[in-house]
Amino acid sequence: MSWEVSFDVVGGPWWHPLGFAASVDPLIEEANVAVPGAVTDPSTIVTSDVTIPTANGSIEGYLARPAGNAPRPGVIVIHEAFGPVEHISDLARRFAAAGFDALAPNLYTRGGAPDPSDFPDVFAKMFGLSDAETVADLEGGAAYLRGLEGATGKVGCIGFCSGGRQTLLFALSSPAVDAAVDCWGGFIDRATPDDATTPARPAPVVELADRLAVPLFIVGGAEDENPSPQVLGDLESRLRAAGKSDVTLRVFDGVGHAFLADYRPSYNEDAAHELWPLVVNFFQAHLG
Repeated sequence: MSWEVSFDVVGGPWWHPLGFAASVDPLIEEANVAVPGAVTDPSTIVTSDVTIPTANGSIEGYLARPAGNAPRPGVIVIHEAFGPVEHISDLARRFAAAGFDALAPNLYTRGGAPDPSDFPDVFAKMFGLSDAETVADLEGGAAYLRGLEGATGKVGCIGFCSGGRQTLLFALSSPAVDAAVDCWGGFIDRATPDDATTPARPAPVVELADRLAVPLFIVGGAEDENPSPQVLGDLESRLRAAGKSDVTLRVFDGVGHAFLADYRPSYNEDAAHELWPLVVNFFQAHLG
């Protein structure tokens, strides 16, 4: 199956719902930008490629840990639709520098990551991931973090773009996570541009709102179209109506999708520097 997605915008380029102009390469190999939480002393962290056992077989992952033996909580870092690019590994290292065991699972392990420049491939791989399999893989990731020496047993989850949707899905579907941060997770109100549901995505994630049992921080951009501020507002309303009080929604003005992704044209330095300490403080408060 393939998806052809286009938006006609008078007076400007059209945009994919992954958050970048189609006329611009979404990946920037080198960017001279200031990033929040940058690791300034690599000796303070330890990194490795790891294998994560799950209910559906093993998947690949990248692990970053603070050096030393002090007790620490864990954080799962879920990649964007493009897969486990270097930016995601760098975010894991930043979380490690902030005092967390950070695990970045490769949810594309079984089928292979898409070519970031091939949009039909990106959409096919992203929409083809089974929600049930994804939750099982994330539960495996949480168990892996809890099994590490020095782990406190608390595990948070953060994801970006499709990973934001998967973070929200995880928080609404499993007791294996203790706090969650959904950063601009798209397609939370429908499965694909054409379908409300699919076999891989049998229910819109927003319809699971009454299942939330952990603190949730939802992040979006005022200029994003997927998820739009309206969709995020609907999610918050559903959560409030279900009696979920430990929910924070923050929509940043003047930015769109993926404003923390410093390797993409969407990066916004001011908003990124404002967001990073909010995320770290959220996890410290709920996982400490």
